Amino acid sequence: MGLMTSGGMKSRTRNLSDGWFMVFDSIMSVLPAQPAAADLESFYNNVINATASQLSTAIKTTENLAFKYGKINLRLSSATPINWSWVINFASDMLDNISQDFAIIFSGKAYSAYWDIPPVTAVMTTL
Repeated sequence: MGLMTSGGMKSRTRNLSDGWFMVFDSIMSVLPAQPAAADLESFYNNVINATASQLSTAIKTTENLAFKYGKINLRLSSATPINWSWVINFASDMLDNISQDFAIIFSGKAYSAYWDIPPVTAVMTTL
């Protein structure tokens, strides 16, 4: 799996659901895109399933979450606890953004457009 960086990029913004938007600090394309897209689809589906199972338990949300599937890692952190349903929505939005021609790993912050709450920092890495 090769990487291609978005050199010189200052920031890039993407709307997420429920009034959130993501400001990317860095984006790297994963090459070749087709196998990477399949890996990212599996990863985000795994995050959605793992998080959905937490909704019905007494496990409290936390300020720091980490997900690993295969060679892909995602770290989420915030000054306040991250809601499980927010994680599901975030992973669903990122899953919807994957295409067979374009797959990315990234770092950035998700901000609420409606509420005055701390952003969620998201960092995806691959081994």
